[in-house]
Amino acid sequence: MIIDNSKVILFLSILLLGWKAEAQTRLIDESKVSDEGLFFDGEKGIDYQFGQRISPHGSCMDVVGDYIYLTWYQGGMDQRRMMLSRRKISGGSWKTIAFPDVHIGYRGDSTKGDSHNTIAVGISPIDHTVHLVYDMHAYSKKDFPTHYFNYKVSQKGGAIVPDEKWDIAIFSEKLHQLNEEENYERFTYPNLFRGPDGLLFLNWRVGGSGNGNHCLAYYDGEAWSRRVIFNEGNQGSPSDNYSIYGGFKFLSGQLQAGFSIRYSDYTTSDRYVYNTGLYYAYSKLVDGKLHWYSAKGEEIAMPLQNPNSIKIGEPLDLGLGKTISTSPSWTVTDSKAAHFINRVDDTYVHYYKAANGQDFEHEIIDFDGGSLFSFGEQVINLGLEEGRPVIRSTPAGSNDWKEEYHYQGDKKFKFGTAVRKDDQLFYYLMEDQSGDAQPLYVLIFKIEE
Repeated sequence: MIIDNSKVILFLSILLLGWKAEAQTRLIDESKVSDEGLFFDGEKGIDYQFGQRISPHGSCMDVVGDYIYLTWYQGGMDQRRMMLSRRKISGGSWKTIAFPDVHIGYRGDSTKGDSHNTIAVGISPIDHTVHLVYDMHAYSKKDFPTHYFNYKVSQKGGAIVPDEKWDIAIFSEKLHQLNEEENYERFTYPNLFRGPDGLLFLNWRVGGSGNGNHCLAYYDGEAWSRRVIFNEGNQGSPSDNYSIYGGFKFLSGQLQAGFSIRYSDYTTSDRYVYNTGLYYAYSKLVDGKLHWYSAKGEEIAMPLQNPNSIKIGEPLDLGLGKTISTSPSWTVTDSKAAHFINRVDDTYVHYYKAANGQDFEHEIIDFDGGSLFSFGEQVINLGLEEGRPVIRSTPAGSNDWKEEYHYQGDKKFKFGTAVRKDDQLFYYLMEDQSGDAQPLYVLIFKIEE
């Protein structure tokens, strides 16, 4: 019998590729954090303002070293206390610190929730401090003299103290500044993330919806820097004033920005409601200074004035509707392929470009934006489908999505937020129950490239 070696090799390759597709993603841990996550139950305008989601929401999870760190508010509305939980990635029980700080409520009304008032957490790997920036929505010092900006920081080494010392004693009192030379009024959407050399970055909006500046600062293990302004949203007229809905990430060795725009005239526009467009820029160091560039490689004068210089697409031109109310999900791979997903009315659109490309293609997709991550030259989407976690992947620079994982547990979830550490994804979720106090869970997935 003559064996065709080329066919054997092809057959084995197919088997191996098939096995890898089956085993690429797997759930390795599921744990309950608490039964008491705050949810804004009831009627909009009476029981809450803007949205019902507050736990988890925003920059509420960090995974560093051996630990997962989570922030949340304790439910129901008669509690509203700020909570910080920690657990080892490898397992064990959640250890939670209950702070005396409580969610202030919408413009100080404790009976009404405000979904903007998130709790951001970030860990400095330089000195192992825990940083919490929390519970604010463009407050002025005049109107909220003790609550316009809220910040707590642990003692050095606080992130890695033994469980028996994980308590409120390791934290400062509430502070009203990061850097005493700066003004932190009108502060919204705090987001903490890490950059090179362990630097802990904070970005936020100063001002209101449709006329805000976005700023960045960093913590180097000793102190917080002065702020750097990314964009100037006050352009002098309602049709030009804007703020950005999205944020900043450190990916492929560069600080990058991805967002949509909200113009201040969105309430009177007949073309769009809330947000419009997709925008992307990346930075690199040149002669020791940070320079920003569009997807086409053109340098941008900073702070950003007219955002059209970095516009990559307009989902509203596709005839799908005129409402974009969310920030885009986005990621960039090591080879600089870029992917964005955003929703127009009830339809999701995927914008993407190849590693060596400058222009973005787009396709309508049949799943939600969720969270996007890059693993080598694979792009991963983690989201919910009828309340159940689903993971999909596509090769970088393409729209060839394939389902890798579908949750088979007996629970359904309302919403979640995710972060990546090495070859694992951490998904922080609220279970879909009832009332103003509902269960919180963390699922850990292992991704094999």
